[in-house]
Amino acid sequence: ADKVSATMTQPIVEPRVREPEEKITRKQLLTEYRRLGGGQTTEGRSFADRYLK
Repeated sequence: ADKVSATMTQPIVEPRVREPEEKITRKQLLTEYRRLGGGQTTEGRSFADRYLK
């Protein structure tokens, strides 16, 4: 029980979801863009608007 309570009181550390945007290479961006369906989907279009201009 001691181990469990010790774990419970640890502060929760948010996982880092993504790299800082400067570190994302254009190749990774294009790969992600294709994964989202390119310009064919709303997601792909908004992704392109944000990252590929």
